[in-house]
Amino acid sequence: AIQILSKRGYANRSEEDEMQMYFRIFDGGNKGYIDLKDLKRVQKEVKEAEKEMDVNGSGMDVGAVGDATLEAMIEQFDHDRDG
Repeated sequence: AIQILSKRGYANRSEEDEMQMYFRIFDGGNKGYIDLKDLKRVQKEVKEAEKEMDVNGSGMDVGAVGDATLEAMIEQFDHDRDG
């Protein structure tokens, strides 16, 4: 999704506009926050796109980031713990 948006000229936007655009990609359901379910969905989409494009050149599954790591990512950026 990010590559498609970039090719359409979205990368020429201001940093604020670009951050909001990427946030909306991750924020499934337009809830106003990103949760574990959102990160897992995006991770799955990226893995599927990598397989289709054979990004790593070997056709091998490179694995997934575990729930604990994804939850740590959320904790690192959600300073006020409001989701």
